[in-house]
Amino acid sequence: MNKLQTSFVKALLFAVALHLVLILVLFLLGNFEVEDFTDVLPITTLLFFIAPFLSFQFFDAKKKKISDFLKPAFLSFVLLHIIVFIFFRLIKNEATFSLFETTSIFNGIVAFFVSMFFSGIQLINFKGKSIKSIDFNQIKYSLKKIIMISLVGTIMYSAIILLSSSYEISILQIWYKFFPIGFLLSLLTVHVFNYIYAKYKQSRRIFYIITYYVVAIFVIIFWLIVSDNNFRIVKSNGIGAALDRIFLIPTILVYTPFFLCTIILTHLYFLSLVNKQEKKFLEQESLESQLNYQQLKNQLSPHFLFNNINVLTSLIEENPKKAVSFSESLSTIYRYFLEQEKEDIIVLNKEIDFAKDYLKLFQTRFETGLSYSINIKNVDEDKYVVSTTLQQVLENVIKHNEISNENTVAITIETENDYLVVTNNITPKISEVKSGGKGLENIKKRYAYFSDVKVEIIQNELNFTIKLPLLDV
Repeated sequence: MNKLQTSFVKALLFAVALHLVLILVLFLLGNFEVEDFTDVLPITTLLFFIAPFLSFQFFDAKKKKISDFLKPAFLSFVLLHIIVFIFFRLIKNEATFSLFETTSIFNGIVAFFVSMFFSGIQLINFKGKSIKSIDFNQIKYSLKKIIMISLVGTIMYSAIILLSSSYEISILQIWYKFFPIGFLLSLLTVHVFNYIYAKYKQSRRIFYIITYYVVAIFVIIFWLIVSDNNFRIVKSNGIGAALDRIFLIPTILVYTPFFLCTIILTHLYFLSLVNKQEKKFLEQESLESQLNYQQLKNQLSPHFLFNNINVLTSLIEENPKKAVSFSESLSTIYRYFLEQEKEDIIVLNKEIDFAKDYLKLFQTRFETGLSYSINIKNVDEDKYVVSTTLQQVLENVIKHNEISNENTVAITIETENDYLVVTNNITPKISEVKSGGKGLENIKKRYAYFSDVKVEIIQNELNFTIKLPLLDV
């Protein structure tokens, strides 16, 4: 199902579900009138379908500009404003109804906030899923921003009430009651979400967050209505005697959106704090990775030089003429090695050329004791490997095998299924070579920085094989 169909289905389900709940509540209260309900049904259906539909359709978590999230809200406002005007002007035949009527503007504003509500929910869902493990104890909120959330919500809500045709609640009541309660709710929400996100994983986290939304709003609305009735509910005939007053639709519709929006805005603010903390964590992790990687690379140059000086020293004693040839080749190779050491990855065909020179260097010493064959597919020549890893592999072969005219070592280098495969027969040295396996571990760690595909090592009694992943970039 594509995005358009998904948005349509979700918006339709929301509109239908909301109307069914509304019908049920009105029926239980004995206030359901078919004629009145059908009279407003076209407007309410479009209101609660268009706003969420546009929100689902335009939502893109990759977009970070505020204007991108406001676009569906403004479109909802314009569309509902025009639709209400057309409905009353053409269908209801009210000739005096204009575009600037309070009813038309009010429906547009409601559509705006309904769309923003769904955009906020989607953003919360997306950001919540992307959160990794961080230290929530280091998250610090700004008290000024907590106050601003309640202040902005109170100002916007005051504007909506002024444009509303009914005044179940006064502007003064919003400021002396809604603003302080909104502030306390926002403050509580930050601490509750910090606890939930730190303690629970994504699957359990959703349940506790939804529970908090429902319980917090229900408790606050219940307390406000009880206090509005001067606590007569709990003083006289009990809660049951006042159910008809507590669950009056106009009262619920006036109270609920304010506190729901307060929690949503606080939730978004909390997630922004988490994302900042996570960004710092990732930057620190990235810096540590770069330092570790550089440390790994820095180990190669002295290691390469040390090993080959040992070889050169041996040759000077065994065959001075070979030692001269070896030193000349070593100089050329080491110059190339230093140049490539500055690069993280290298084209395969260049690394193969380097490997040929490197193997010829050792053939100067071992003569017929060392042989090699190289078979690289044309399609793989332009792929990449981590620089100097092939040299490390070959150095490992020389280090761990007895090589002589009697104990010959054959090395094959080939490409197979997006791997550079290096295989050699095993001729164990008589004297055991002390090794902590740092060379192969170094190769694995360096590859881990550039690819999720792991280096593979296969060993049996006869052969040793190492497979280096080929990189596309």
